[in-house]
Amino acid sequence: MGLFMGMLADTVNRTRLISGSVALWSALTAASGMAWGFVSMAIPRMFIGVGESILSPSAMSLLAHRFPQSRLGFAIGFYYLGAPIGAGLSFLIAGFLGPIIGWPNCF
Repeated sequence: MGLFMGMLADTVNRTRLISGSVALWSALTAASGMAWGFVSMAIPRMFIGVGESILSPSAMSLLAHRFPQSRLGFAIGFYYLGAPIGAGLSFLIAGFLGPIIGWPNCF
């Protein structure tokens, strides 16, 4: 999906595409939080990948147009730093809140 979404990012409004992908990604993450079994968890989690595949090619294209080549490496590195920091914070928050509100509510 990433290659297709990269081509799509070059032909449509990237900021709207990013906004739509984040909204889709968030809605499907919330839907996985309301799971009652394997299937109700697996289906939203499969489609979360579609939202993820839209975001990175669109963001790279947008960053390449907004930053000069001398600063592009820093901008891309800063963008990719969000994933490990966000994942680490989510583990800490879910580890704290999980016993209190339950694992589905942590989504």
